[in-house]
Amino acid sequence: MSVTKRKVMDFLEDVFLTAEEYVLLKEVDEIIREKRFNELKSLDEV
Repeated sequence: MSVTKRKVMDFLEDVFLTAEEYVLLKEVDEIIREKRFNELKSLDEV
């Protein structure tokens, strides 16, 4: 893979969410919106 293509791939991975990241973000948004903060976990627990 060329350096330029690798840079583009790295950039896209940094900018766009994966499907899994999107689902997790939506879950966190819902928890915060409904003020269910006790359901949030610290990153150390994940």
